[in-house]
Amino acid sequence: MLTAIILFFCGFIFTKLLLKMTMQLLLESGQTLPNYQGIVIPNSMGICLIVGSLSAAAIMTFASFLEIEMVSRFFLFPSIVGMAGIIDDFAGNRNSKGFKGHIGNLIKGRLTTGSLKAIIGLIVSSSVSLNISTNMTDIILNTMIISLSANLLNLLDTRPVRSIKGYLIILICLIFADYFIVENFIILGAITAYLPVEINEQGMMGDSGSNFLGTIAGINLVLISKSLYVRILIFVIVLVLNLISEKYSFSSIIEHNPILRYIDNIGRKKDRLDLQQDDNML
Repeated sequence: MLTAIILFFCGFIFTKLLLKMTMQLLLESGQTLPNYQGIVIPNSMGICLIVGSLSAAAIMTFASFLEIEMVSRFFLFPSIVGMAGIIDDFAGNRNSKGFKGHIGNLIKGRLTTGSLKAIIGLIVSSSVSLNISTNMTDIILNTMIISLSANLLNLLDTRPVRSIKGYLIILICLIFADYFIVENFIILGAITAYLPVEINEQGMMGDSGSNFLGTIAGINLVLISKSLYVRILIFVIVLVLNLISEKYSFSSIIEHNPILRYIDNIGRKKDRLDLQQDDNML
């Protein structure tokens, strides 16, 4: 319990220290976008989540609270995907979205920032899978779960706090499954420090933060059980959700479902909730 508290506060403190600096960096570099209400705010605030979590993990490893192997698997690899998300945040072409758009561009021999992010995500997911899998079936299955989970949280990041809630829901499911990785406490601390920015709509995490959290969520999911059937079920769920996003707006689905709408509105400003089409980003 003491370890969990120390990890949480370490993640919180490092992320809190980086918040203002990250916001200033984004404002000075002109890295702003209109949010769902048309208000121009800094994008890619997920940078502070990545750097804050990495810094906390490094200190905790040095202090012998964490093992180097687990830190590499749980923080370093997801950070690479998050960095790829930064490229998409800063130089992304918003005219190409979703699996269909990115694959179509690759077939035509055109590399977009979204396609590049997808390739890097697949490489990272494969690297993690090779590290934790015992056979080829596991490698392929785990790779797809991690990659699709990263994209799923990215797809949710069209409204404040929505992507974070997706990550937290996955953690709650893991707790009910009697499985929880202690490294998650660093992420929870980082999220707690960052949350006011998202709730007050002062900034959005962007692809950097959503892909970082999504990759960590996927790693959590593949470690939940050694059962092949459980992981096949998880794969089917995340695949179906990704495919649904190709045709339907998550915002529209959430708005028309009372339970999902209630969850989505928790911690959100109530001044206006519109039904703009989700930005389907891979």
